[in-house]
Amino acid sequence: GGYANYIRALITSEWIENDPAIPLWFLGSLYIVKCLFHKICNIRYKQMIICSLITMGFMLSQLSFPIRILNSALVGLLYYWLGFLERQNEWIGRYDKTQLKLIGVASFGVAVFIATINGRVDMNQGDYHNIILFIVGSISGIIAIVAVSTTILNKSRLLSLLGRNSMSIYLLHMYTVVIMQCLESKIGIDL
Repeated sequence: GGYANYIRALITSEWIENDPAIPLWFLGSLYIVKCLFHKICNIRYKQMIICSLITMGFMLSQLSFPIRILNSALVGLLYYWLGFLERQNEWIGRYDKTQLKLIGVASFGVAVFIATINGRVDMNQGDYHNIILFIVGSISGIIAIVAVSTTILNKSRLLSLLGRNSMSIYLLHMYTVVIMQCLESKIGIDL
């Protein structure tokens, strides 16, 4: 039935083309990451356990482990952990706006350069190409976004609005794609 197909797709990432439920893999991964991190947070050797789980996530992705949502969750644990460390240490807050702009532009350049070399990455499918380049590129991209958004956050109501509603936007974006495809087929214009 319908719900059984979505549950299977959520676990295995075997999506139907143009299916509006495609973003669900991300929510499932995020839920697993949050649960894992919450459980690990109070353990004595949490850094070692987190590093082991992240390594296991990359290894499982290379082995085409059938429960792909677990692969992406374990890899995503790296970024969740780094975000947690940033909140604790406030590294970004140590720089003035001019420095942040320079850091943002430089990080963006690194991210684009690495993306050009490493190619398209698909966390849902466990396709990272060169894992080291993936990690460096994604961290560079995150730093660029955080640095630039930190410098303009106080000035931009639109950015604040997008940030507060990002999960809703993420959930609904696939419906927008489906509607656009229907409009394209009806009017015959490539939107």
